[in-house]
Amino acid sequence: SVEELIAADLAICAFGVSAYEMVYLGIPLITVGHAERQAESGGRFHERNGITEDWGLITELDDDFIVERMTGWIGGDVEDALTRAGRGMSLIDGRGAYRCAQEITSLIS
Repeated sequence: SVEELIAADLAICAFGVSAYEMVYLGIPLITVGHAERQAESGGRFHERNGITEDWGLITELDDDFIVERMTGWIGGDVEDALTRAGRGMSLIDGRGAYRCAQEITSLIS
């Protein structure tokens, strides 16, 4: 449920629509990719906005990497993660479909 998501301290998900939902809700986010293109998209999103942490292609992760990175999150700067998550909320306003429809309408008018 949305209430459970909002209460989350951290989300780890494949980059895609769910990642945008986490960003919109202001949840600190780690993204992974199940496929090469998905991993590339998650990496580009991270590089462009700096609001997520991207771990790349899930099949390339090993236990040591995961433990090291999660230890960093658990013992790390929670305020920094929350600040980045707050910036993410400002990027997504929920009106993307409306803007797309306006653009399409302007092209055919």
